Amino acid sequence: MERLRASLKGSEWGRKGVIAKNAELKEPLVAGMAKSVNKLELREGFKQPIDLNNIFETLRYIDMKKHPQNAIPFLPSIERTYPSMEALPASWTIIGARWGNIGLAKAATQLGKEGRPFIASMKRIQPNLEARCAKKDRQGATLQKALDSLKATVEEWERKFGKVSI
Repeated sequence: MERLRASLKGSEWGRKGVIAKNAELKEPLVAGMAKSVNKLELREGFKQPIDLNNIFETLRYIDMKKHPQNAIPFLPSIERTYPSMEALPASWTIIGARWGNIGLAKAATQLGKEGRPFIASMKRIQPNLEARCAKKDRQGATLQKALDSLKATVEEWERKFGKVSI
């Protein structure tokens, strides 16, 4: 426990380092983070962007680039909050962002057959994303890119590994 406390001191990136450096702590740490994030209430009003950001930003702390499977326990929160996300985070959730979140599409591809939970999540998110694209809002091009990536990833994954029912 002392090693964990020492690892957590310092920058925000310390959490990612703890997961990477302490294999024996990885599962309980990721599970604890997921339990906390999955319990986060999405408040109304001016606090909602804070809640949405806290959930979305968690994806970069679990080192999706090297261990995309770490994001699986967080998928319920992502699905729950997706309809309330602004256009850019909603797009980045699918296609990734330069800050460490590789996106659900790439995570599914990297994991191959083990990417089934990501495919199921994307299929549940797809109707919301399609509705947003139909509105042609100010971030329509970014949302359309995310939708195109989602559809292509799901189609290719299911062709290789079989249909995913939701």
